[in-house]
Amino acid sequence: MQQAAAYQRASDQNLKIITAYFGLSLVGLGALTPSQALSQAGAFQALDDHSLNVITAWGVVNALPTSTNLLTVGPGAQYSTIKAALTNASAGNTIIVYPGTYTENNLLKSGVNYFFYPGTLITYTNTGFDLTSGYGFFDDRATGKTTNKIAGYGDFYYSVGTNLNNTCHGNTNVAGCVLTTTNPATDIYFEARACDGDAWPDCAGVLVNGVSSSPSLFWIAAATNCEVHTVELRNPAVLTSQNSIVDAVNLFYWETGSTYLFASHIGQSFSYGIWANTRVNTVQNLWVSFQLNESYTYITLSGPNNKMWIDCKEIRVTNGIAGGSTAISQFGGRVYVKAEKIGATGPNTGGGVIAMTGAGEQWTTAQKITSSAGNNWVQNAGGTNYLSVQQLEAPGGGIINSAGGITYFNPSVVSNAVAPFAITFPATTVNWTNLTGGTITLFIDNTGVTGTATKLNGTTIYASTVLDVQLTLKPNDYFSETYTLGTPTGKFIFQ
Repeated sequence: MQQAAAYQRASDQNLKIITAYFGLSLVGLGALTPSQALSQAGAFQALDDHSLNVITAWGVVNALPTSTNLLTVGPGAQYSTIKAALTNASAGNTIIVYPGTYTENNLLKSGVNYFFYPGTLITYTNTGFDLTSGYGFFDDRATGKTTNKIAGYGDFYYSVGTNLNNTCHGNTNVAGCVLTTTNPATDIYFEARACDGDAWPDCAGVLVNGVSSSPSLFWIAAATNCEVHTVELRNPAVLTSQNSIVDAVNLFYWETGSTYLFASHIGQSFSYGIWANTRVNTVQNLWVSFQLNESYTYITLSGPNNKMWIDCKEIRVTNGIAGGSTAISQFGGRVYVKAEKIGATGPNTGGGVIAMTGAGEQWTTAQKITSSAGNNWVQNAGGTNYLSVQQLEAPGGGIINSAGGITYFNPSVVSNAVAPFAITFPATTVNWTNLTGGTITLFIDNTGVTGTATKLNGTTIYASTVLDVQLTLKPNDYFSETYTLGTPTGKFIFQ
């Protein structure tokens, strides 16, 4: 700790980032020139060549590389272009890219790592038609299986282009603009400040592992491990048109491999913000964490061995697929959603803020779900949804429609058993008003009941069978249910 503190004092202003991602302990040396940075790094190495253990807010950081393992790019550095440094780099080397703008693509090389300084912009606009020019910034179709750590605070912008090739506009060989992984043995760590791109596709894309690609910022077809960290994930040209085609770049596409996406902000997309699309019912896991997602999440999983976790502050969708009326659409697999707020406020198409088809299962925990006027909170046409939410909000009212599926809303089986006060349900229809003088929580068990529709104060909240219903009734609030087979049971407790 004393040595770590001494190193920190030696360059308290210039030592901005200390990271163990690829053994690079001194990067981000502020205003130092490349030669000064290398000299200082070498001096620190000489202080303790056998074991530098620096303790910082990042954790334990090990093993400063020698200056011979570093290649620098930028004004006054060893190389003026990233490609030139990459040509001379070997596995285990780290390329440090200094602030500036670099117009290059196809920057992946097996075992070669990167650190991008703040103020670095990597940009590329496609003007070709071939596969090589169609590679993204980092694309393992060019390398085969690879292990890389790409770190720092770079900005990445990639355009698929609009050039005409026969009847197609843009390069149809593009899969992932920023990162493409196709090999099940590839292991990638990637971080950036911002990842942007655009595409106006009017033809099917190249086949990637048997799937017709659609231009995306990230195309994770296969990997043994892939971890992506970014502050911004965006389509800056969203809703603009070229050749009568609306910009429809996907932001993040995933098929197989243990994959982690961490983003502060996932911006708007006319297509998919996150598209999880497995094709085999083997163990495949995707973890997604963000503060705000403004794009549609589309989930097509093959079976219960395919799982996706979403942990976030807010999902707020206003446009895109389904007209902005759907935030999460799931077909198959198992999905676990934890959010403070989920909202889809685009024009009502009846799709549901959460839409389910197929035989999947979804566990959703949220403080609030908000829909556009008349839209459904949940449209469950298949599968099972376990929904726990504190508040449902919709201008003009919304419903939970489980025609074809099963929705457990704030499951009340246990609560129903322990609530002390029972109510009586008639044979076919119940209309019950809270005349207790207090606010109550009512638990309704619809097990064995069909044809159930539930209204609260005259507003339909469930249009079809929901097995377990939990309602909050203030004094003089009333609810009704209609049913054709079986009789519900209900109990309540004072709040």
